[in-house]
Amino acid sequence: MSWAPEGFVEKVGAVLNLDEMAVERDLAMFATFIADRPAPTGAWRCRVADEPSAPGVLPSTEDPGVDPDIRL
Repeated sequence: MSWAPEGFVEKVGAVLNLDEMAVERDLAMFATFIADRPAPTGAWRCRVADEPSAPGVLPSTEDPGVDPDIRL
């Protein structure tokens, strides 16, 4: 992923590699968060299909494996 700094503050941050350090810090914090979880949240209630569906197509609410209260 790339970006172009705009403005003085962003350009100074890019020169000092503050953007790279922030990304690395956030990634490390996320990895620690995931690794330290005692159990799954249980938020995912769908099934993984053998074949991927078309992009942008959500599962049918008629499917008994889909919770009708949780829609993306």
